Amino acid sequence: MLTEKQKEELLKLAPSIKFDEPLSQHTYFRIGGPAEAFLAYTDSRNTQPLKNVLKFCTNEKIPLTVLGGGSNVLVSDKGLSGLVLRLDTSSMLPSAPYHSGDPVTIQVAAGCPMQRLVKFAMSLGLTGLEPFLGLPGTVGGAVYNNAHFKKDQLFGSFVTKVWSIPFPLGNILKESCYRQKDLEFRYDFSLLQSLPHKEVIFLVEIILKRGNKEEIEKYAEELLKQRKESQPLDLPSSGCVFKNPEECTSAGRIIELAGLKGVRIGGAQVSTKHANFIINPEKKATASDVLSLMAKIHGTVFDLFEILLEPEIFFLGFDEKTTRSIK
Repeated sequence: MLTEKQKEELLKLAPSIKFDEPLSQHTYFRIGGPAEAFLAYTDSRNTQPLKNVLKFCTNEKIPLTVLGGGSNVLVSDKGLSGLVLRLDTSSMLPSAPYHSGDPVTIQVAAGCPMQRLVKFAMSLGLTGLEPFLGLPGTVGGAVYNNAHFKKDQLFGSFVTKVWSIPFPLGNILKESCYRQKDLEFRYDFSLLQSLPHKEVIFLVEIILKRGNKEEIEKYAEELLKQRKESQPLDLPSSGCVFKNPEECTSAGRIIELAGLKGVRIGGAQVSTKHANFIINPEKKATASDVLSLMAKIHGTVFDLFEILLEPEIFFLGFDEKTTRSIK
């Protein structure tokens, strides 16, 4: 628990910091208890103030949670202790290639919404990101999760470099730079998930090929139409809650075959549109409701088909015992 002195020091370092901030206001699920301290960092060009905060948290042994855009996560009803950091940076800088037909490199701030990056790339006639039109969250989160539309459409395929700040932060000048080969991208995974420490991503470099702008826009709109027709995008959720099993039909299809579409626990419900989405239709669901519903799905699918579904969403603020039954 933060002391009053720690709160005062944090405010000196970051005057915009908030205390006891409801995280339900910052997640796509519209679920989550309060953050003990919450910082939305907005300076795309200067990481030094952020490093000062991270160094203070390191010295004071204040835990850190990087929230990203608040998609693909379930936050505990109890909330999160320590500092919750969200990057609200959104700068983008394309580099002109030497030859007009060469691929284009874009450096983008990690806090940039994926939607903004996708539309920016399309406006330049660059192809590759069309499947991500309609994807929630930030660029940094998309790197961390290796965001995907389908199994063979992975955001990591376009990432060339990632710059980040390690946490705990011992040296105020230290930064990390990971190249694509270092990040071990695969379906729903990047190296950043398995490190013994945290890395606060602040800048991402991607490379995209040129294409026909009209064809790019047409293809993107077709994919977005498919997404809207098959997913409950108009309701609070956290996207797909379980990963698709290897060499098997999709998790959504399995859950549907188990007869679980529309099943409800408390305010949480299995979507009737896409069974791998749990929705919060009245915005009254708790994290406990979602966990209970996930446990029911997990157990029912295993009993019927002997398939162990693996969660795709990240659990924040829960102990291992609470989530063990669905892992």
